[in-house]
Amino acid sequence: MSFTFKALSLLGVLFLVFIGQSLYGLSFSAVTDTHSTAFLLFTQYRLPSAIAATLGGGLLSVAGLQMQTFFRNPLAGPYVTGVSSGASLGIALLIVLLTVFDFQLSSSWLSFLFASGGALLACAFILFLAKRLHSKESLLLVGLMVAGAVSAIVELIQLFMSNQGLRSLYLWNQGSFFTMTFSQTIVLVVVFLFVAFLSVFLSSSLDLLMLGDDIAKLSGLKVSRTRNLAMLSAAVSSGVVTAFCGPIGFVGMAVPHIARMLFKSNFHLPLTVFSFLIGGIICGVFNLMIVSNVFGMMIPVNILTALFGSPFVIWLIYKQRGAI
Repeated sequence: MSFTFKALSLLGVLFLVFIGQSLYGLSFSAVTDTHSTAFLLFTQYRLPSAIAATLGGGLLSVAGLQMQTFFRNPLAGPYVTGVSSGASLGIALLIVLLTVFDFQLSSSWLSFLFASGGALLACAFILFLAKRLHSKESLLLVGLMVAGAVSAIVELIQLFMSNQGLRSLYLWNQGSFFTMTFSQTIVLVVVFLFVAFLSVFLSSSLDLLMLGDDIAKLSGLKVSRTRNLAMLSAAVSSGVVTAFCGPIGFVGMAVPHIARMLFKSNFHLPLTVFSFLIGGIICGVFNLMIVSNVFGMMIPVNILTALFGSPFVIWLIYKQRGAI
C-alpha cells in the first residue's frame, strides 16, 4: 500500500473516532438546536475534548518520535526524559502564584507559557549536557534523573499550597481531556500548526541525524541546530498538552514504535504523519471509552494510557533486549 493510501485510511479512522467522541449519545437534531442542553454539551464539552484528545495524542506521539531520534534510544519520550516533569513544575508554580497572591486569572496562554517554560528549561539542561556527554544512554539516564528531581520539587511545592491549590493540582495530575475550554482549544490548534510545520521542515534532517553525527556533518547538516529545533518542537508539544490535559504518560514512548511496526518505515516524514494519526486515534478511543461510560464512572485518562503503555513497553524491552 502506498503512503497516501495508508495515511488516508488512518485519517478516516481518526475522523470516525472524532465523530464518536463528539456525538456519542446525542441526536443530530438535538445538537443543531442552539437552545437545547445537547447543544451546550456538544459545544462546551464534547467538541473541545475531542479536539484535545486528537491533537494532544498526536502531538505527544510526534514529540516522542523526535526524542527517540535525539537520544537514539527507543525508550525515550516526553514522560521519561523529564520534559513532561518540567511542564508539571511550571503548572505547579503557576498554581502557587495564583493562590498565594489570590490572583484570579484563567489565561490559556499563561498556562501554556508556564508549562512550556518548564519543559524548555528541562530541555535546555539536557542540551547543555548533550554537548559534554558522548553516550546517548548516559544522556537518557540524566533525563530520568531530571524527571525524578523535578517531581520531588513539585512535591515540595505542594507543602506550601493551600487546600484549593492542592485540589487543583491533584485533579490536573490525573489527566483529562474534558477540562478543555474554547480559548485553550485555540492555543492548542495554533501550537499544532507550528509543530506540524517544524516537524515537516526537520524530517529530512532527522533522517540524516539517524545515520550518526559524523555522516550528518559530512552531508552539510548543522547538527546542533537540528537537535535544538527538535527539542524545541518536543518541548512545545509536551508543554501545551501537559498544561491543558495534565501529564499524560506512555503515549509519546509507545506510539512511534507502533507506527514503525505497522508501516515498516524509518523515514521521519511518514513516521511523523503516522505517529500523529495513531496517537490521535488511541487517545481518541480512550476518550470515547470515557464518554460512553464503559467503566460506569469518569476515570482519569492516565489510567488508560498506563494500562495500554506499560505492557507494550515491557514487551518492547523484552523484544529488543541487548539493543536497549
